[in-house]
Amino acid sequence: MMKIPDFLKFKFSLLSLTFIFSLPALSAEVPELEAALEGFEQTGFENIQPITPVSKPASKWQIEGKLTTQAAYAYSASEREWKQASLRGDIGIDYRDSDWRFTFNSHAVYDSIYALNGKNNYSKQELNSYESELEIDEAYIQRKLNENIDVSFGRQIKVWGKSDNIRITDVINPLDNRIPGLTDIEYLRLPVLMTQANYFWQNWTFSFIALHEQRPSKIAPTNSDFLPTIQMIGYPITLPKLSDESNWKTTPAFSAEGRFSGWDISFYAAEVQQSQWTLNPNQTERAFEQTLMQGIAGNYVLSDWLIKAEVAHFNNIHYSNSPETFERWDSLLGVEYLSIPNWSFSAEMANRHISDYSKSLSSFPDLIAEDTWQTALRGSYDFHHERGKISYLLSMNGLNWEDGGFQRFWVDYDLNDNSNITIGVIDYIGGDHAYWQAIRNNDRLFAEYQLYF
Repeated sequence: MMKIPDFLKFKFSLLSLTFIFSLPALSAEVPELEAALEGFEQTGFENIQPITPVSKPASKWQIEGKLTTQAAYAYSASEREWKQASLRGDIGIDYRDSDWRFTFNSHAVYDSIYALNGKNNYSKQELNSYESELEIDEAYIQRKLNENIDVSFGRQIKVWGKSDNIRITDVINPLDNRIPGLTDIEYLRLPVLMTQANYFWQNWTFSFIALHEQRPSKIAPTNSDFLPTIQMIGYPITLPKLSDESNWKTTPAFSAEGRFSGWDISFYAAEVQQSQWTLNPNQTERAFEQTLMQGIAGNYVLSDWLIKAEVAHFNNIHYSNSPETFERWDSLLGVEYLSIPNWSFSAEMANRHISDYSKSLSSFPDLIAEDTWQTALRGSYDFHHERGKISYLLSMNGLNWEDGGFQRFWVDYDLNDNSNITIGVIDYIGGDHAYWQAIRNNDRLFAEYQLYF
């Protein structure tokens, strides 16, 4: 793996910090791209996205749902076969008046591909992870106390940060990472139980959060398509069970988000679970340890460009191959260009630097370098009066993209007001990193049909 010269250490983080702290000085006339910042405004009651884009509710109560059929075919594997033939149902109930809001969302999934291909061809862990699922998603109650304060309690999603493709300060909710790269981050967040109080003052929103649920991320089971230990280290091993139970420990989180003419800035701090699991000698299960994060993020509109930056500092990071804990700096710079009608483009680059790095972390299962780099390039085109969208996403790891990654091309099209279809292809790209090299033949064609009711 490529060694990063010392003079590059922290360079990326310092560049991002310089950009963020220069935002006030850079304030200027607001071009047409100011509209791009509207999506970052949060007023509490607008925080939860509706389950369907159909018409506005005619009453205080709204009940909606959708049925989704999904199929995937592995076209470059040694044994070409269908990988998914699932049916998913979603139901959402929402009540709102001038002071109260109640939301409940749930979903159920059954993937018949395991019965069709023969369950004997899969491990118990694979069947438990992929075959069926029944979950309560967002479920919370929210109360507007006055024009400046609202409070909420329940399972919620809290989005931090500015990046659409790479997580830096977006640490509140764990992710469903069982099939990496196939779905955008916005659809992968897992809601957690929290109490949240928002205070709105002029251009600022202050959020005080108590995270009651430390929920583990969902990852691929050992020796499945997306965690193939034999391809990663040359021989198969059975890792201890990964705990899938939430830890009901309450931890604090805080954010202050300011929105101004042509720019915005946010400050974050939280005690949350790490995104990667660890396995220490005295543990019988793999687990997600706690870490402390302090971060800052900002957007700035410059002519036809939206420039974004994020920096996060993590304390008490745990890894499997060392009894020590580490500090890590994560930083990101990105741009978006939205001024060509029907087209949008974005580019983001992130660096993660581990202080006082130990070479033991480069071995399995950590497989992590002192500096890791990630680049995401994205483009999309709206057509047929925005009924359809063609999108492309390239996500590569390594300073020179040498570690591998994936590219995804897909088309969404609204057949009518109540249904849409998605077809696409994801291509996994091998490289110097053992993980991406191991899953390089998991390329898939995929299709999805959604019916709203």
